[in-house]
Amino acid sequence: MSIATARIVGLDTAGIRRTRAEVEGTTERLPHIVPVAPDLGMILADDGGTVLSAAALQELGWTDADVLQAAVEVAQQQAAGEIAVVRPGTVVVQDPDLAVLVVAAPSSLQGIDLDGAPVLFPVGPTTLIMTGDTDPVGLETAAGLAQQILADEDGDVLSGPPVVLGSEGWRPFEHADLDADLRTIRALWTSTAANLQQEALQAVLDRAGEDVHVAPVSVARLDEGDPAFSYSAWTEDVETVVAAVDTVVLVTLDGQTLPVPFGRLQALVPELVEELAVRPTRYRLRGFPDVASLREAL
Repeated sequence: MSIATARIVGLDTAGIRRTRAEVEGTTERLPHIVPVAPDLGMILADDGGTVLSAAALQELGWTDADVLQAAVEVAQQQAAGEIAVVRPGTVVVQDPDLAVLVVAAPSSLQGIDLDGAPVLFPVGPTTLIMTGDTDPVGLETAAGLAQQILADEDGDVLSGPPVVLGSEGWRPFEHADLDADLRTIRALWTSTAANLQQEALQAVLDRAGEDVHVAPVSVARLDEGDPAFSYSAWTEDVETVVAAVDTVVLVTLDGQTLPVPFGRLQALVPELVEELAVRPTRYRLRGFPDVASLREAL
């Protein structure tokens, strides 16, 4: 067997595929994924186009290190060099093999001049926006492009939130001057991922006989120019599964509503919030809190 293809996948994307495969009973066909960055992983396929599962790699006696080595080797052989320069120091990588090298072996790339450490906005498996962490114009440009792509009505471009390359590898990217843009990207990301996951996860719960509502995620802004935030509704007497949203809107049977930051909800009523073992992350909300008490605590 020879390895013909290596590809970057978003771990949330892979989680959605796993949930769908659980509904279809095809989990044994899923590829083995080697994490290579926060929210990003690597898969391999053979020369027949078949993705390599954990069982197939075990038969080969391959470790995750072997997978990464093979991925880099095949990507170096096939990379076509499709890089679009948006502005000096800010580029878009659209070649899937180059995407493998950017994530798994960034030191192997030559000729890309960045201002500072590489910051990667992996808005799709084959669409990576890259700039430097000390380039304010580049960061603003990259963040704007990421928001445009994630806000696309098709909602099917998905790979991972932004990361920055440090001495120990890729880590989540935070930047005080870019906080509003990053919050908007996270909100759009949460909405896109959760809504792609919703139907399959609902099917899994229905098949198990669980009377649970998998809540969709919406995105809003309080005022024009404000960062976007993600939210879902939790209605009294309706056991609900929500994503890792910014805000949960409590809705009582008599029509009262109370928006609660999700982090505060977890802190105030932890006994009602159960994290589920799925990607993207979901939480099962059981029972219903006393709205008057919560309102006083906020």
